[in-house]
Amino acid sequence: MDASVVMTEKNMLDDLLPDGKPPQHVTKLLDGYYSTGASAKDERKAAIEPTEWLVDCLKYGYLDKTIQEAGKKLMTYRAYTANLVYLRQWQPLKKALMVHLAEFGKEMKVDYDKHKLDEHISNNAVRDVIGGEPKGGKSTSQ
Repeated sequence: MDASVVMTEKNMLDDLLPDGKPPQHVTKLLDGYYSTGASAKDERKAAIEPTEWLVDCLKYGYLDKTIQEAGKKLMTYRAYTANLVYLRQWQPLKKALMVHLAEFGKEMKVDYDKHKLDEHISNNAVRDVIGGEPKGGKSTSQ
């Protein structure tokens, strides 16, 4: 593996999981610190950094299973996910992930064009693997 890739992985792991665990703003949220009489304003403010952190976990989770598991822990924390609208974090989360997917799609398009995948992958070839018929009629593949 390229040394720069390894360094990027290590940097991302260190950034997302200092000392091998989620940062304090995430652990406080997971520990229920803000649900003990905090004002709505304070709860909403406290959810901003964990949401930004979650986006990074989702973007870079492929680098390390530890990042995946840490992000999963926040996503499965019901008090957070069930209240994303109340916390005013649903729209920022959706927007950040849509931006990431658009950027990822551009990267994939470059690879698709570079390797001329349109010459190697056809609708019929895909149908041969997954089954199904083209819209409006019978499959032309034999």
